[in-house]
Amino acid sequence: MEIFSNVYNHSQDKIVTIRIQDTKEHLILKFKNKTDTSTIKESNINFRGKGIDFIKSFINKQQYGYVESSINNENYQIKLFIDKEYVL
Repeated sequence: MEIFSNVYNHSQDKIVTIRIQDTKEHLILKFKNKTDTSTIKESNINFRGKGIDFIKSFINKQQYGYVESSINNENYQIKLFIDKEYVL
């Protein structure tokens, strides 16, 4: 829900592209959306939830895998690397 909330509140067109990649060790869920440069520097901590930092800390703490994210003037992308042992 945090990812979709970020798209709704910070994306230019409110569209997210979701891709799944299956590797030997991980199932990788990729979420990508266009950024709204006017909201990049805004903090949404008081808006709702705990954000992407919460997702990263939860997955890392529970040792389910790891998370990578990147942002530039055009796109925001988050990748969830889920260890295969947790995938049905």
